[in-house]
Amino acid sequence: MPRFQAVLFDFFGTLTHPVQRGPAHRCTAELLGCSTDRLVEVLDRTFYERASGRLGGAEATLRWVCAQAGVHPSDGALRAAMVTRHWAVRADTRLRADAVSTLAALRGRGIRTGLISDCTHELPAFLPHLAVAPLLDVRVLSVQFGRCKPDPALYLAACRRLGLPPERCLYVGDGGSQELTGAQRAGLTAFRLASPDLAGHLVFNPEHAWPGPVLRSLAEVVDLVTPAPRGPARHPPDRPTALAARHTPGSPTSALAVPAFTPAGTAFTPAGASAVPGGTASAPGGTAPVPGGTALTPAGAAFTPGGTGSAPGGTAVVPDGAGVDLGGVGGGRGGAVSATPDPVQPERPAGRPDRRGVPWRFGQGAVRQRVPGDRLPLR
Repeated sequence: MPRFQAVLFDFFGTLTHPVQRGPAHRCTAELLGCSTDRLVEVLDRTFYERASGRLGGAEATLRWVCAQAGVHPSDGALRAAMVTRHWAVRADTRLRADAVSTLAALRGRGIRTGLISDCTHELPAFLPHLAVAPLLDVRVLSVQFGRCKPDPALYLAACRRLGLPPERCLYVGDGGSQELTGAQRAGLTAFRLASPDLAGHLVFNPEHAWPGPVLRSLAEVVDLVTPAPRGPARHPPDRPTALAARHTPGSPTSALAVPAFTPAGTAFTPAGASAVPGGTASAPGGTAPVPGGTALTPAGAAFTPGGTGSAPGGTAVVPDGAGVDLGGVGGGRGGAVSATPDPVQPERPAGRPDRRGVPWRFGQGAVRQRVPGDRLPLR
């Protein structure tokens, strides 16, 4: 069992790029009838009061901010300013490039994930629409919880929702709000994300003199928590491959090795990658596993109707041993290759016509799988 069974993340500056207030906040100030500098000054000074949720909902909180700024907008202007502020904060929020991949990798290794954030009413409104949302098992947001970091209650609440003791949870944050010390006091192990881009991050009550461990990127968390899994065992293919040709209409046929379509549940790729029981196939360049009985084409090749299809990384997926027309002609409804397995036709000598009178063009010993519904000749 790994030492840590869950990783809890800070949001702003950790899962996101550094936050800086953009020009969209100027529109909010104009609607409220005050200068942008005055609005920003009040927002900075009252962050923890607003982030604790003690001032009420979003409208009540913004009305209180207006009173602090000495302005009294109409109800209509206030509601319009609420909308512009929501989108201004949303515009300031950009996920790090490795945020989604890190969360997905952790969950793929059986590690649970969560979020603990000091935030105002805007984050709970747009968080469900972010790509990280479905990858978070728990969320503890200060404006909903009623307390801010470094209060240990936030961390302990997240651990309770995960059903784990604090010592089984790792916390990662940029150090704002004394969050790392708060995590330690709650019994968690804390790591600071010290990304070089955080120098200009908008942060309150930062933890500058953190003496604990440091990470330079989110991706480092994955191997820190659990070692990389070993690759699947290699097995010899059930039967040898056949060399087929990749032919482009209007150009000479050129020889190209393609994966053999072996009995259901087994597939292998070029360059010596061996078959894997259960239908998982690996391909050059890091193709993700695919479910039962799929075969992957070599880089850059895709088997689709007409031979014109392509796929990322050159991978074409064919479910469960389905037939593929090696000449680029595919059958099946809706332009998809049929998923119904079909017996392999017997070998034919080169140049001998098939049952439709079309010569075979792949040479002696080539094997073609017939696709149900394929009515177009090979070209």
